[in-house]
Amino acid sequence: MAKLWIIIAGLLGAAAVSIGAYHAHGLEKSLEKRYERGENDPEYIESTDRLYSKTADKDEDGRMGREEIVAWIVHLIHNCDTAVKYQFYHALAILGIGILLTRNRGISGIMLNIAALIMLLGVAGFSGGLYFVIFDIAKLHWSIVPLGGLLMIIGWLLLALSGVFVAVDSTDAKAK
Repeated sequence: MAKLWIIIAGLLGAAAVSIGAYHAHGLEKSLEKRYERGENDPEYIESTDRLYSKTADKDEDGRMGREEIVAWIVHLIHNCDTAVKYQFYHALAILGIGILLTRNRGISGIMLNIAALIMLLGVAGFSGGLYFVIFDIAKLHWSIVPLGGLLMIIGWLLLALSGVFVAVDSTDAKAK
């Protein structure tokens, strides 16, 4: 499993760099174009609630004003930044777990594997959920993002708990 987690960490890191680069060099323009199109197309606005904040002030046609659109774009850009950062942090954590697994077996190895899996699911829920909204991919239930965050926390706690058992069944402890 160590090899798998190291590969997954590399893929998560590469995806985070790619999305981060798009965030830095094209996301804002893409969002502006999407909202300009939506502003002028009542059918487009009515067909989705992903583009417009539910709490924003809307006119009688359900459209947000220019100020609200700009604020929403800023909000989406901030969310993309957060999603990329958390994806990077967890890619590094999963890499570390993969490296730890090369030396740890038994209960600590099992816990490390579970921690990595839970972290991966957390990244999918948290960062993936934010990406779905930002890039207008699909409509998701709102709870996927905080659930992903909760899974990330649980993954870190499992990583910490696995540390209790590392000294008991690590190669170094057996050598002593």
